[in-house]
Amino acid sequence: MRLNKQIKTKIIEAAVEGAIKKRIAQLKDMESALADAIYSDQFGRHAEYMGKAPEGFFVAKRSFQLYIRAADKGRSPIPYDNDERPYRCDSSVTMTATRRMPYTSLQGIYLDHDHPLAIEARAIMDKHKRLWTGKKELQQQIAAMVNSHYTTERLLETWPEAAPYIPKPPVTENRLPAVTADQINHRIACVAAGNC
Repeated sequence: MRLNKQIKTKIIEAAVEGAIKKRIAQLKDMESALADAIYSDQFGRHAEYMGKAPEGFFVAKRSFQLYIRAADKGRSPIPYDNDERPYRCDSSVTMTATRRMPYTSLQGIYLDHDHPLAIEARAIMDKHKRLWTGKKELQQQIAAMVNSHYTTERLLETWPEAAPYIPKPPVTENRLPAVTADQINHRIACVAAGNC
């Protein structure tokens, strides 16, 4: 089968997805566990009260913005006019379930630089960055391999492990001809003889 741009793109995407899929799931699980721990740390002592409060007193959320104070910045959580902010939004984290939170959490949750959960959050973010950097490099290497071939047969000669990533060719139905070969031959003979 000839490798056109569409097939090459599908091969590259499938190979990269297959390589990092498990690692992405692990990082999401780590991030959810961290979000649950941050919720417990920040609101755990109030969880029973928030659960009993009437509807509308608290907001139900599953994710929140996480702000971590830069190591060398002051104590004020109020952002400055320029880029020298004491807190930086590092990511949006998602908990395993929707929970009630105070409306102040809509602005995000703030942690000090040396807070144990902030240290864990930075470690997870570093793993995310390394994964995406590795993904880009892997994507470039696979693209170089795939783009150097013109057919799937030649690609499989060079890289046999690519077989699961090659999309199956579309199945075409074998349609029987409306007219048989004998009927066509009879018609040709008829027209040639002038009998038709």
